[in-house]
Amino acid sequence: ATLLIVCVSTIMIFNQVGKSAMHNYEDMTIEPSPEVSDIESVDNSGKTITYKGSTYTFNEEVTTVVLMGVDIKDFEFPDRAVGEGGQADAIYIAVIDTNKDKVTILGVSRDTMVDVNVYNTDGGFVNTENMQLCLSYAYGDGKHTSCENTIVSLERLFYGMQFDTYFSIDTRALEALTDAVGGVDIVSGIEYYSSYYGRTIYKGESITLHGAEATGYVRSRNIGELDSNNDRMTRQKQFMTAFLKQMWPSVKKDPSVISDLYSGITAYSTTNLTTSKMTYLATTAISGLESYKEIEFVNVAGKVNKGEYAEFIVDQDALMQTMLDIFYVKVS
Repeated sequence: ATLLIVCVSTIMIFNQVGKSAMHNYEDMTIEPSPEVSDIESVDNSGKTITYKGSTYTFNEEVTTVVLMGVDIKDFEFPDRAVGEGGQADAIYIAVIDTNKDKVTILGVSRDTMVDVNVYNTDGGFVNTENMQLCLSYAYGDGKHTSCENTIVSLERLFYGMQFDTYFSIDTRALEALTDAVGGVDIVSGIEYYSSYYGRTIYKGESITLHGAEATGYVRSRNIGELDSNNDRMTRQKQFMTAFLKQMWPSVKKDPSVISDLYSGITAYSTTNLTTSKMTYLATTAISGLESYKEIEFVNVAGKVNKGEYAEFIVDQDALMQTMLDIFYVKVS
């Protein structure tokens, strides 16, 4: 009985510490882009916004985890020089409304044009330049400083929204997670040659992705097509949905499965998701969902322009509405 009390008390303490860490917005200031039309007023450091005749207040019951997929395979290699740590090829923000038991996965194109802090190979700040979001990760050590630099650019993109928690994985983590659930069942969205099956997989064919094949499926794209990353993001969403479908029954039965999955990819990931934060998310934020189908996927809207590379230009009015829909509550 004493052991049970200690365990329950420990979970409660972790839960409370995690909650405090993931809902601290005291110093946040939201400043919508001047390009956004129909904003009538911005008050209380941007936590109250009147837009198109309606007033919204910031929902402090919302918390976030920025998820990054990095295009390298040797994540544990220490002491990287700036520029050697890879790029963030996949960027998603898990937005959890703990009051409504609602989870939204907000996709941000790697090609999004945004202001990025540039550093030299010694880690010294050089300047700030407008470039693809994926490159923000390269200006760091390939681990924590890369994640933090990407967060800085994301916060600029989202008008000052605060993103404190990040989780970055390399390609081997994706492969390990895929194999941990016994493979991921999908209907192929593309035609490609599968080294795993030793034959061509046709579009519309039902297959099970294993290991490195999962990486190939979510990362491949035709660089000759300007909007090829949009197609790739469609497959990434498809993969994430299928993965969640397969792991969800186990997680609902035993939330510690999340910790088991995490321990299997520790060497292939970088995160500031502490034990207390993870406990809070597992026991409070996610446990209220009955099905993976309740998780909503939303992409930041915009258009792709042809520059030196593909340049994804965010639709500022659409982004403002997305911000209000996900991070705010409509009050009038």
